[in-house]
Amino acid sequence: MNTRLHMLLACASCAALCAMSAVCATEQWSVPGGDTIMQIVADGSGGCAFAYRDASNNVTLVWLDKKGQTIFESHPTNHYMWPVIVCTKKTLLFADLRPGPVIVQAANDGTETVLAEPGAVITSSAYGMYRQAVTADAKGFFAVNVTPISPGGQTLVRFKNR
Repeated sequence: MNTRLHMLLACASCAALCAMSAVCATEQWSVPGGDTIMQIVADGSGGCAFAYRDASNNVTLVWLDKKGQTIFESHPTNHYMWPVIVCTKKTLLFADLRPGPVIVQAANDGTETVLAEPGAVITSSAYGMYRQAVTADAKGFFAVNVTPISPGGQTLVRFKNR
């Protein structure tokens, strides 16, 4: 009788462990993120845009697809800590200073358009520029690995919900 109870408990424990591992997240891909990843905005389809600074305080903005492949990369001439305004799988809007504040639209084919009339300036709201950080979608989430690969390096990691 005691052996049968132990076997049932062992089976229940195995089932519980299997169920727990089924809900754990698994890493899909990762990409280097400079010295400091400042912003991550998910596109809702498994990709994202993220901004990082290097050791010289230069900003790099990268838009990735759901496989972690680069769709678009820019080096905005700005001092906005969070340049991404909107990111979808079809378009990316970000703030830049060239030579005045503008909103730039990048298409998923890599082309970019400055959204301003000659002599006009377009900016986003302060909330849009300084508070946008969406790090998850229906299938997973993004995180920053701060364990340096090389001194001062961070990595953007995509996890899939299981």
